[in-house]
Amino acid sequence: MTKILFVDLDFDVIDKSLLIEDIKQSLFVNRQDIEKIIEKNNCSEISLDFSTLYKNSGLLAKFKSILNYGYSRYSRFAKYDIKDIPSIFQKLLNIAFYLKKEKISKIVFANIPHELPEYLICITASLLSIETLSFYQVCGYLNEFSSVHQNAIINENLLYNFELDAKNKIAELIDYYLSGKFSKPFYLPQNNKLQNQTQLKNIIDSYKFILKSIKRLSFSEFSHSFGRMILNIKSLSYYKKSFIPDSIKEIKEDYIYLPLQNEPELASAVFHDNQIITSFEIILAAREKFDNSIQIVCKENPAQLLFNRSPSFFKLISSLENVLYLQEGSHDYLIKNCLALVLGRGTPGYEGLILEKPIFGLAENWYYGDLIKNLFSEDKFSYIDIMNLQIPDKENIISSLSKNLHNIIMKSASVNSINDFNINKNTRKFSKILNLWLNKLQKIN
Repeated sequence: MTKILFVDLDFDVIDKSLLIEDIKQSLFVNRQDIEKIIEKNNCSEISLDFSTLYKNSGLLAKFKSILNYGYSRYSRFAKYDIKDIPSIFQKLLNIAFYLKKEKISKIVFANIPHELPEYLICITASLLSIETLSFYQVCGYLNEFSSVHQNAIINENLLYNFELDAKNKIAELIDYYLSGKFSKPFYLPQNNKLQNQTQLKNIIDSYKFILKSIKRLSFSEFSHSFGRMILNIKSLSYYKKSFIPDSIKEIKEDYIYLPLQNEPELASAVFHDNQIITSFEIILAAREKFDNSIQIVCKENPAQLLFNRSPSFFKLISSLENVLYLQEGSHDYLIKNCLALVLGRGTPGYEGLILEKPIFGLAENWYYGDLIKNLFSEDKFSYIDIMNLQIPDKENIISSLSKNLHNIIMKSASVNSINDFNINKNTRKFSKILNLWLNKLQKIN
């Protein structure tokens, strides 16, 4: 019998009792539960065949990349003491013991894996041949939609929306966007400048982790937290004293628009050659793809206020030919007047498609499907090449997006901008997606 493990579900948008009524064999764990599972050593009671990591080309490199990146993002992950391959294997064994003990056969993530604990569970599930399902809440101007991923990170495929027709909703959103009825997405802060108090908060948070590491007598936590604090101080100092953002007045008539993505968010399954791709690598790829005569305009993501970019990012971006970095500016102006758009992931691509702009991005296994050009292909583009590109029409956009997106809310944050949200209706749609995945045929009323 199928037993599903639900990881960190948001019960503000999913009714637990209703879900249990439909999915009888289920187990729910939150973030605190996950941490206990990872830390509890049961290595002597179970074994795993780690040879899979070495036999499959690039798999081990991918695992190392996601774990190292997850470890570097937040000081709190230092407590897992992941410093080498054997320490990774130990955590995988701990998780495997729990999954086998509870006889878990399927795993559902409320969010696409983008932090270290979820990465560890995904890897373990792969080693045990346990199928996973995860949701990426799209937000932006598609804030009522999620893309649904089977075996995310490892051997990812989208769960296509064959039975859940979203065409009418997508068409309605396109008309709303073109008519100007949409306001700025709700999650954007009013002041989009990198502020001293935000950076100072990061420094204080690192200091708190230093105190905790001393209390735990953990050298690895201490060294990591201290390093993060120094990075925060250096980043704040460099940005305020040594780096001067470009002015919107320096934008040329013809330019490529590259809206920067929030770096932690970018870690969600953004891979090329089995390595996580960072914002700067996307900028480098764009500079390589287009003639140097074509200006590339990078605009900072307001959500990046909560994190630091390193001094290296600003030094490197300053060294590139014909590349601007804007800390602020009108996104509407930049997207409506650009030649083309470059993105890692995110909804600016949706806006660009509606505005009939060529889009370059990481196209594989994502909700844009074949609507956008692959940023990492070997093709190079001149101004004339860009102007000659064929743009998908409205019908193709609606068809592709409605196939790859499900009209469901997985995180309570999106409810802020939806007036008629109904948790029972939302849970029914969630159950229907689960039943599609489980190949169940019973009707969900």
